[in-house]
Amino acid sequence: MLIGDLLTNSAAAQPEKLAIVAGDQKTTYRELNESANQIANALIDHGLTQDQNISIFSANHFDYPTIYFGAAKSGAVLAHLSTRFSAGELMHVINKTDISTVFVNVSLLENLMSVTENTPELSRIIVFGGPAPAEESIETLESFIADASVSEPDVDIAETDAFAITYTG
Repeated sequence: MLIGDLLTNSAAAQPEKLAIVAGDQKTTYRELNESANQIANALIDHGLTQDQNISIFSANHFDYPTIYFGAAKSGAVLAHLSTRFSAGELMHVINKTDISTVFVNVSLLENLMSVTENTPELSRIIVFGGPAPAEESIETLESFIADASVSEPDVDIAETDAFAITYTG
């Protein structure tokens, strides 16, 4: 079974059951699945599918599971960037893994921006968890997914395809 299938199956079996509760934010399995599908479809629409390395740079946050499952459903390879990485470690992992896109929590955006001049493959920064600064090189999660479908993505993923890369420090 694929990682994305875990969510799809849970949403089919118990669509209105709460999947995430974080403070006053709540989402059901159906809503989480639709949001993950929207991220997956946005990734696919932007050519970020199999053999493309993307990343998430965030502590625990309400949007983290949506991005995680969206990546799994798109076929992209997700590299987790530790919030404890120094600037040098962050730059090393982004470059070593050929990360082209980073989903970053707004609270860590400054850390990421400090290494962008030395990360030539990094071409897209998507901010979530708060308002993004008005910079041309940064887009919000909302704008990234705005035109994407909430339907299950149409992508062939094999059980042997890579899903995630985790660096420890």
